[in-house]
This record gives sequence, structure tokens and C-alpha cells, in this order.
Amino acid sequence: MAALTNVVPAARAGIAAVLLDDGADARVTSADGVNTLHAMLGSAALDPAFEAPVLRRPIDGGADVNGVAEESGTPLQVLMAQFRYTDEVLAPFYDVLFSYSHLDLLKIGAYDKSAYAMAVKSGRRPALRLPTEQHLRVWWCDGPARARIGRGQAPLAGVYGPLGGPERRCRCAPAAGLAPARTPKWSAAV
Repeated sequence: MAALTNVVPAARAGIAAVLLDDGADARVTSADGVNTLHAMLGSAALDPAFEAPVLRRPIDGGADVNGVAEESGTPLQVLMAQFRYTDEVLAPFYDVLFSYSHLDLLKIGAYDKSAYAMAVKSGRRPALRLPTEQHLRVWWCDGPARARIGRGQAPLAGVYGPLGGPERRCRCAPAAGLAPARTPKWSAAV
């Protein structure tokens, strides 16, 4: 994974593409939970034009879009912490991440918060609130209500699965024919 931390974004994107072309396992995760996506999105210098198209490849190859790294949380939370960039600059990365129905915006990650809770309460990323709420409405049943549940509180009936874990995807949307093939583009939602 060290190759994915190259300081030159175009080189990093090229290295990632070559590694994946050569059969590298995109599912690799370090002992502290860092995976391919954390490494790519956590770099000090980002260039969405080069890297956003490549970001889809590790996810399609099995990299956990909801993986939680001990220090930085989920890949989306890593991206949200890139305060040197505006949301408009990061929009191509958001578009890629939000295009996956299994992106769990309510997964507890950094600071014992979910990406949704961070987006709603963030003074630095207020533009993320609408896209996160849209993603929850499209792919999850009662997402905002579930997001209000903190650690140690009882889950809401119908939102959590039979074993207490979150449902992976809203069961009512496909049955009702409401789930689109992709979540609307983040940049168009702002």
C-alpha cells in the first residue's frame, strides 16, 4: 500500500492502475484498518482529475468502502478531513463514493461518529448534508432517524436487522421500484 501514498497525484493514480492491472488485491487492509481507499484519499496532495476515475477500480475489486481505520475512520471521513480542498474540488471523489449503494453513511468511524453525523454537524462541510440525506433516502430505510442513535442506545425497530446489525440496503426501495441504478451525482445535488 505504500506505493499508493506517492506524493504526486498523477503518479499515484498511475501506480494504482498498474497495480490493479497486474492483479494486486484491492481488499488488502492493514492491522489498523487502513485499506486502499484510505491510502488513496488520505494523501496530502489530491488531483480529482487523475484520481477520481481510478478510485472506482479498487472498490469494484473489493476494497471496503465502509472500512474503518483506527485513526481516521471510513474512507469518506478521510476525504471529509481534507480541509485544504473545497467540496467543489472534492466533488469527483464524492461522486464515485456516493455512486455505490452499499456506502454506509451511518457506520461509526472517526470520533465515534458516522460520516452522516459529521456532514450534518460540520461547519466546514455544510454542502455535504444534502447529498448524504439524498443517499440515505434512496438506499436506506429511515436513515436520518437511525443516525440519531448513538453508541450504547437501543436500535430502532425496523431499521436494524434481526441480529442488531444495520441492514445493508433498504428492502422496501427495490420492491417498490424506487431505487435508481445510481445515486444522483453529488455535484448536481449541491
